[in-house]
Amino acid sequence: MSNFRAILFAGISRFWSVCKQLVWLVATESVFIYRSIFHLRKGNILLLKTWDDHLGDIILILGTLPVYRKLFPDVKLHLALPDPYCDWLSDQVPVNEVIPLSRFCTKKGRQVGVRNAGLYEQIIILRRNPQYRDLQLFRSFRAKSCAGIAGDALLMSLDHDKIYKNFLSIGVALPASGFPMHELAAQFMLLKALGAELEGENELNPPIPRDKYVASAVRTYIGKTSIPVMVFAPCGSHSVRDWNPDKHTKLFASLPPMHYVVVGGKRDEAYIEKIKFPGNGSRVLNLIGKTTLREFTEWIRIADVVLTAESGGFHLAVSLRRPVLCIAGGGHWGRFVPWGDPSITKVLTYELPCFFCSWKCVRPTVDCIQGVSVEEVQQAIVELLSSQVCEK
Repeated sequence: MSNFRAILFAGISRFWSVCKQLVWLVATESVFIYRSIFHLRKGNILLLKTWDDHLGDIILILGTLPVYRKLFPDVKLHLALPDPYCDWLSDQVPVNEVIPLSRFCTKKGRQVGVRNAGLYEQIIILRRNPQYRDLQLFRSFRAKSCAGIAGDALLMSLDHDKIYKNFLSIGVALPASGFPMHELAAQFMLLKALGAELEGENELNPPIPRDKYVASAVRTYIGKTSIPVMVFAPCGSHSVRDWNPDKHTKLFASLPPMHYVVVGGKRDEAYIEKIKFPGNGSRVLNLIGKTTLREFTEWIRIADVVLTAESGGFHLAVSLRRPVLCIAGGGHWGRFVPWGDPSITKVLTYELPCFFCSWKCVRPTVDCIQGVSVEEVQQAIVELLSSQVCEK
């Protein structure tokens, strides 16, 4: 009897699951047909990032947005971003609407409702190396055309030749081997494929939004000071990118007097506790986990020098033309670092044969980062402080 009940329950559950799928399919098709009949998607283009994109990924596409606006002057441009970045850019970029990704799908890639089908005439994917869940999201829009970038020397988790041939109607196929192409260069190639008139990726330098009220508050807080201000963003998106905190302690002891503004996320708190700052921390402003993206931006904007791991803080500083030193590894070398004005941008690493490992390190320690010496970093910071500082 118990077996019969289990079989019956399983059958009912399966029947209910099939019914839900049928309802979903009918609803999706109905929405798509309705929008197609009434041309509701005509003139709508979606510029799409994904949940896997971090601050640096977002910054490196900001310079493309004015070009897309110029390329499609008579259409409605919509920009979909991971939710944490929408408020930062909502009223600061040349698009008609900034949309949180949660409107379309969950972080696991599951669609939200049936609203995606038939919304946009064209999808432009601003991320290369799409994952399977990303492709499922792209397909859900049922757009007439889809543009994007397939292939790369890093992160080859899917058959990108098939993506390029079978999924993208307009696209760029990057080489699957050799030195990785920088993100700005890849976006430049995509824009050229779409018909943009550009001479080089230098035209895509990211314009960083400015909040004048936050900027005024930050300047008032720091006040006038006769010694330099260092913004210190020590940690990357993963601990594998962090320099040894004991080396930071030795470094700060060797530097001339300065104010330290420490910024980062909640994960960085334990790391910062391991660092001893000069003067018992009397010149340290610890803002770990306490700043919004707009505040983070304005702190970097007023810095005399920025010390950072390979993270969004580095890309912000480069874009804002602040003197910056980045301690980077070889995991994604070439794709995100180095870039920027070499007179005020320094990227230090310890070169190894295993570069381009996509952060799948096989060594006991991440030597490409830990191999950078305190003396190298100290000398680079002194050089940046003595260089001509750009206007804040």
